[in-house]
Amino acid sequence: MLAIRQINVKLLPSVTRVLNELSQEHRLAIVTNGAPNAQQQKINAVNLERWVDAIVIAGHDIPPKPDPEPFERAIQLLNATSATTVHVGDSLETYIAGASAAGLDSVWLSDSDNITEYTPTHQIESIVDLLSFPWIEESPSNSG
Repeated sequence: MLAIRQINVKLLPSVTRVLNELSQEHRLAIVTNGAPNAQQQKINAVNLERWVDAIVIAGHDIPPKPDPEPFERAIQLLNATSATTVHVGDSLETYIAGASAAGLDSVWLSDSDNITEYTPTHQIESIVDLLSFPWIEESPSNSG
């Protein structure tokens, strides 16, 4: 049996910078799939809660992404609307498909142009690109 240490995770410096800046002006949420205990250990290991206003762990009490329910739950927790919320993710089949199903604009983090049947609203190559992305000025309340 293989035991994986859930606390052996680290944030890249660029992610820390982006979260520091975005959390100053925007409400942020985490929407993740997995066992609640394991996901919470990873979140705690990098102290993500200092930047986010809501956390939705799907796959146990609610259906996993790409089902729209986890995204809808995050919108409710943020007291936001789908029109004022943007989801950022690196998987077309999970994040972009789920965000689209929930009526959200999406930002796909990828350096590939291999877009499948799920088309993101925007595409970026680096997480730092979120800091100068046009939608930041457009939306009064965003989630991640």
